[in-house]
Amino acid sequence: METGVRLQNYMYAVQVLERMRQVKAEQEKDNRSAEIRIGIYKERIKGLRSAKKAAIQPDGKAAA
Repeated sequence: METGVRLQNYMYAVQVLERMRQVKAEQEKDNRSAEIRIGIYKERIKGLRSAKKAAIQPDGKAAA
């Protein structure tokens, strides 16, 4: 009987570890995706700032 309980505990532990690995992999995938989106947004902001600077002439007036 004790061997059966140990085996059940072992199998449960293996299942829990596998699920933890899956969750970790999903989180890493989500983090990579978020980092990519952040990079895209940063580039867009840089572009907007550059366009805004280019639209303002050295004398401080807006370009036509």
